Amino acid sequence: MTLTYHAHKYGALGYMDATTFKPRHDHTRFLQHIANAIKRNHAKAFVKHHMDKYAGNFPLWAIVELFSVGELSRFYADMHRADKKAIARSLFNTSDSNAASWLLCLSKLRNDCAHYSRLYDVPFGTTPATPKGSDYILQDRVFDYLLVLKFLHPDPTQWSTLVNSLAALIEEYSDTIELYRMGFPQDWEPLLA
Repeated sequence: MTLTYHAHKYGALGYMDATTFKPRHDHTRFLQHIANAIKRNHAKAFVKHHMDKYAGNFPLWAIVELFSVGELSRFYADMHRADKKAIARSLFNTSDSNAASWLLCLSKLRNDCAHYSRLYDVPFGTTPATPKGSDYILQDRVFDYLLVLKFLHPDPTQWSTLVNSLAALIEEYSDTIELYRMGFPQDWEPLLA
């Protein structure tokens, strides 16, 4: 998505050039994160391949394999505004500020899940941007982050399968969970469908 656009516009190694990002981008820190990720993953076959065959020059579509969700969010946030607008419009049919907000929220959700943080009855502290014209105002709860996933998800069939699985899981545990504690409204299914 973001990376394909960047690579097409600036070249496979364009991410190595600080001018392909806005001025506030800390390119030295960005490159250090990449170097650290390569070092941590030195045993992976694709890392060895690029180190041996291409002298450590990783095209963007390869190096992204080492990005965390947070790094992907920062990558997007640090792109030039015109580039972010083009990506947000073509991929997500939204504004660049919405897309940046949503990616940041997903980074937060991913980190909370990875660190076994509590999700039930706890606000996340970061409220995703509500799309223009939406009747539903996003909050900082699990349900709202699921809506963000829906906004960014590229495959409606796969998304429908996920919502059906979620509905079955909720039904299975309906006697022990209270959906409102995770921000689920009464009419949650049509909103997520």
